[in-house]
Amino acid sequence: MTSQSLEGRLDCRPNTLERLAAFGTALLSLGAAGIHFAVLGSHFEEWWGYGVFFAVVASLQALWALPMVHSPGRWLYWAGAVGNAAVIAAWAVTRTAGIPIGPSEGEVENAQFIDLLSVGFQALIVAVCVAMASQKQIATRRLPAAALWTATFVVAVGVMALTSASLVDWASAAEGHAHGEAAAESDTHGEAADEANTHGDAADADAHSDGGEAATMPAD
Repeated sequence: MTSQSLEGRLDCRPNTLERLAAFGTALLSLGAAGIHFAVLGSHFEEWWGYGVFFAVVASLQALWALPMVHSPGRWLYWAGAVGNAAVIAAWAVTRTAGIPIGPSEGEVENAQFIDLLSVGFQALIVAVCVAMASQKQIATRRLPAAALWTATFVVAVGVMALTSASLVDWASAAEGHAHGEAAAESDTHGEAADEANTHGDAADADAHSDGGEAATMPAD
């Protein structure tokens, strides 16, 4: 590829499909990073190792987006493809074979909208990065400036809207799960109290019975 197509600075790069790809993948990466940052707290509560993993992934995804906008290079495309593919593979393992380490080892997690969206963002990053790094004809194809910025705007709005929706859905599901656990715990305590009351009533009945028998026994 020409140096202009993949190595130029922001102010002198031509309006090509590669430039749109750089903006688009940066936005997708920020969306995935936002999702991973948002769920940090819940994963740290489960185990510090899970939290650290998500913190590292989210930080790398956010940092990767910066040079993609300013001056992307072929190595940066390949780094994005390999890194995001690795995260997708790790996610697939936790949804099929089970979590490999930590207190939840062996547990198979259910796929939710928020992680499916994150995986979707990352899969698009992988596909676009591979195409831009390996296909000269695609990368250097010229675009009208209006088309470039309109497409970038559409991607930005789409990423923000979908990310926000996924976070709202995740927060609602987490709140419902917490209420469900509280209700289950309350039911358990209620059953224990009922059982204790039953035992108390039985004891009172036995005491009254014993007292009645003692009262009816003839005196010597």
